[in-house]
Amino acid sequence: MRIAVDALSLIPREVGGGETYLSSLLRAMETPPPGRGPVEVTVHCTPRGAELFRERGAVKLRVHPFDNRSRARRLLFEHFSLGPVLRKDGADVLLAPGNALPLRVPCPSVLVVQSLHSFVVPEEMSRLRVAYFRRAVPRSARRAARVICVSEDLRGTLLRVVPELDPGKVRTVLEGAPTDIGPVDDDDRVEAACRKFGVERGRFILFVSSLNPFKRPEAAVAAAARILREDGEAWPVLLAGRASDAHLGRVRAAAAACGATDLLRPAGVVGREDLAALYTAARVMCYPSVVETFGLPPLEAMACGCPVLASNRTSVPEVCRDAALLADPDDSDVFTAALRRILRDDDLRSALVLRGHRRVRELTWEAAAADTYAVLDEAAACR
Repeated sequence: MRIAVDALSLIPREVGGGETYLSSLLRAMETPPPGRGPVEVTVHCTPRGAELFRERGAVKLRVHPFDNRSRARRLLFEHFSLGPVLRKDGADVLLAPGNALPLRVPCPSVLVVQSLHSFVVPEEMSRLRVAYFRRAVPRSARRAARVICVSEDLRGTLLRVVPELDPGKVRTVLEGAPTDIGPVDDDDRVEAACRKFGVERGRFILFVSSLNPFKRPEAAVAAAARILREDGEAWPVLLAGRASDAHLGRVRAAAAACGATDLLRPAGVVGREDLAALYTAARVMCYPSVVETFGLPPLEAMACGCPVLASNRTSVPEVCRDAALLADPDDSDVFTAALRRILRDDDLRSALVLRGHRRVRELTWEAAAADTYAVLDEAAACR
């Protein structure tokens, strides 16, 4: 079977979760599940995108020589030139992981929906992107032979925003846990990371995500502020992730309003080596996000042996299960009590670490690849 993969939208270090998803999935797809016939997976990408992938096993690259930083140039090629290329190559099925299908596809397709932010939090996107995806996602989902959602919660959201979509062709395939991060045994490296970011090992709260409002960084800061005010315990909050000036200003203002200015440690984007050391050193990783389609940071923390306090919203409980302490980040009393408990209860922390290791072992990219191959088979049979 000839499988084509549309990776034309990927630009290294610019698309976050989409980059992690496809690069990890394709590495696992290099070796098809036992018992399959011959498989060829051709990844259609640009020279920049080719940095993310490797040719090995079933996976081959087809590099198209244009700069996909021009969104208009990429969309023109994707919608009007990719189809003839797929026809010439004899593709049996297309895997499209960018939330939308090309206009002209000569074979059955599998649409992968990783985000519905244009429907759920449109204020966080440009008007042009919202307008594009609100039109493209429903149309693509209806045209696709099969649709993959990366969580059951996201599947439910898709069926709500596209009510005419046949539920029978929508599958849930969970992502895998990260494989490029783990606990740091080198104490010098851990101490160096702590010094670099102005925190003390075992004495800080780690928040890993962007500072968009729906990620609720203010919930972590406000809970730390209440613990300082009510208990006299100072727990700095290290913010590791992308932040615009506006979003950082919003969080600083919230910290000032609750008397937590001195607890705030904005770190910006943190490299993977330093991040692993920070997960290893943190007392707890706090993840109050109320809009998630999957959510990798809690799994990163679990992989490094860091206890997790997470939101009880959207896909977060589905991904974390019992390996995290879950609480409502919009209920200050509840979230502060949960943070206080995880900071103080060593037995709970030990239990969460053990469950976290188990959850990481359960979510593998090999399983995601096998399930994706099965959905591609279903779609190819629709020809």
